[in-house]
Amino acid sequence: MKSVVKNTENLQKSMPHEHLELEATLQENLQVMINGDFQTRWEVGKILAKQGKAAIAPLREILADNDADLELRWFAGRILSEFKEPEIIISLVKLLEETEEIELCKLAISALANIGSPAIEALKNLLTQEDTKLLAIQALGQITNPQTIEPLLTMVDDPVPLVRATAIEALGNFHEDSITPVLVKALTDKAAAVRKEAVAALGRKKNFNVVTEVAQLLDDLNYQVCQTAAIALGRIGTDEAAAALFHVLKSPATPASLKLDI
Repeated sequence: MKSVVKNTENLQKSMPHEHLELEATLQENLQVMINGDFQTRWEVGKILAKQGKAAIAPLREILADNDADLELRWFAGRILSEFKEPEIIISLVKLLEETEEIELCKLAISALANIGSPAIEALKNLLTQEDTKLLAIQALGQITNPQTIEPLLTMVDDPVPLVRATAIEALGNFHEDSITPVLVKALTDKAAAVRKEAVAALGRKKNFNVVTEVAQLLDDLNYQVCQTAAIALGRIGTDEAAAALFHVLKSPATPASLKLDI
């Protein structure tokens, strides 16, 4: 944290007199955040977010400081998410690439989602790296912008089941007709997690034309997939969906737990 103070002091020496007061206030607020407890950091964070671009550089430095307090870094990232400057996107993406702290990963994903469209290109680059592609998909999944569809589609055939499932889940948030065939194909994926996300997404879309495909998963070997298929058919709500549910309900081979779900 000494470097943050030193850099701010060096900046002060080169600034016109009329800016010194604002810079002094910024430095004071930074010190309060560095030394304060959670509630103090929460309150001063609101002030720093309103101090404009001058706060970006020292906050980026705090966020990148691996020796800094985890909570302090979290607050720095939270404040930075209020801005949409390119250098902030770079910092957040770098954080995703380097940190092993779960809370900081969650923060970066949420912050990138808050930044929105400008962050998409940076996240697309992370999809090409094995150790960051899952995090990138999670971040893209929180950005409700059609521009994320294309990069997400590149992940639906990934060799890693969790990556495929996460991409399918994210694509399920969109209602474009072009996504439906991708979801239907995923119903036959070898991984149960992928099938589950695909059938859940089709249920949310309430597409009347996929009842037959969804109904087939009522006989899936994985119970959670069967359960999700039943819920999806209930949401679709057509006579055909009801008939498919009733057919499985009356079968003596259907487990009691699934009958309750149906």
